Amino acid sequence: TVEIITDTISDGWFKIQVDYRNALQICCITGLYAAALTSLTIGFMMILAKSLIQTALIFTILVCFAWGTIGTVLSPYSFVPILGFIALALSLGYSVVVWDSIPFHATNLSTALTGVRCVADTLLLGFIMLVVTFFWCIIWGFAFIGTYDFVSDGGEDKPWLAGTDGALLGLMVISMFWTYNVFTGIIQAVVAGSIGNWWYDPDSVNACCSNATRTPVIRALTSSFGSICFGSLFVQPIQLFKIVMAVFCFSAPQNARQYKKSRSGSKSSNKEQGKKRRDRQAPEPVSGSPCARMRRHSLRALDSLCKIFNHWAFVYIGLYNYNFWDSGKKATTLFNTRGWSGIVSNGVVRNVLFMTSVVIGLCTGLFGLIVEEFDGYEFTSFNQPTATAFVIGSLIGCALSGVMLSVLGSATNAVLVCFAAGNVEFSRIHPELSNEMKESWATVWNGYFVD
Repeated sequence: TVEIITDTISDGWFKIQVDYRNALQICCITGLYAAALTSLTIGFMMILAKSLIQTALIFTILVCFAWGTIGTVLSPYSFVPILGFIALALSLGYSVVVWDSIPFHATNLSTALTGVRCVADTLLLGFIMLVVTFFWCIIWGFAFIGTYDFVSDGGEDKPWLAGTDGALLGLMVISMFWTYNVFTGIIQAVVAGSIGNWWYDPDSVNACCSNATRTPVIRALTSSFGSICFGSLFVQPIQLFKIVMAVFCFSAPQNARQYKKSRSGSKSSNKEQGKKRRDRQAPEPVSGSPCARMRRHSLRALDSLCKIFNHWAFVYIGLYNYNFWDSGKKATTLFNTRGWSGIVSNGVVRNVLFMTSVVIGLCTGLFGLIVEEFDGYEFTSFNQPTATAFVIGSLIGCALSGVMLSVLGSATNAVLVCFAAGNVEFSRIHPELSNEMKESWATVWNGYFVD
């Protein structure tokens, strides 16, 4: 047991006590459970294939309902059941919105799963990265607590720490997410290279221990490693910031109307300006408001960054060994040339896999909660062992399942890129799969596919 002592409570630090032994035990137990549950989930995905997305959405809804119900029974006055019912509402809403386009995305995912079966080394890579991620989470957790202990016990003997304690902890959080994204980036590049080999040269592919996977692994860990690390640092923050800005700018039309009403003396000029902007097909609503203009320019700048910093760049790195900057631009150019930008940004498969990862994480959290209820673990001096066990289990479950499921997401992304760049070769080498994909495209996106 290690006690983290602070000099003064007024500095904003809390005096806590952490039992490393119990924390490590619950991490190992929930980690094994998450690995087993993720492996079982992927096995079901391989069997279900085309009905996978519908099944995953229904399963997510049922698990969220069970999560809220079980949480109400075990801990009715905590946040556990509340989160469960919130997740249930979100899952139901999302399922209703995307249900009509599911056949198209299911066919893409089925083709990706066929490629993964032919290059089974990618699943072995995912399991290896799962183990690496688990040990990284344990090491980082202990290092974070140690850093907290170090900066909270600054005192007069460490004057250079004044004002930097929050920055150090912030850098620790960044290191966690950056390293995790590097792990998933390596998986994306390797899986894309393996799927590319299966797509264009299936004779060179074996189910196990083939050069189709060995070569992309060596390339991802050597010549492409810098590009993967660079992209892993910026892609998710930029994409997240774009979503936040899009939500923030959603009220721009209303603000524009209010601004135009306040300028009663220039109604006719506003109408003329609006007509000119519509003629130029401006992407944003007409507005003379300075705030609206600022929003427009911000979104345009973010759109320019997203053309380079996107997850398709990792696919190009794995397929063609470009650097990250060129990979992002070439992927964007490919989809724009095809007219598929709106289609590939739909992200149903990615969202379904993310929901599956969250469900696995929550199930792991519930498992940790049950283990704590039976064994009576004590983790910290906050005297909240149930909540602590649930949080530890959920984080471990989400992290490990996210790494493993990224194999399937990466394979689907690689299929879309290869289908856009090499559909003629696909029709010649894999005619049955090609016909299935073309039929699904014609059903949902009629007129978008051109050989």
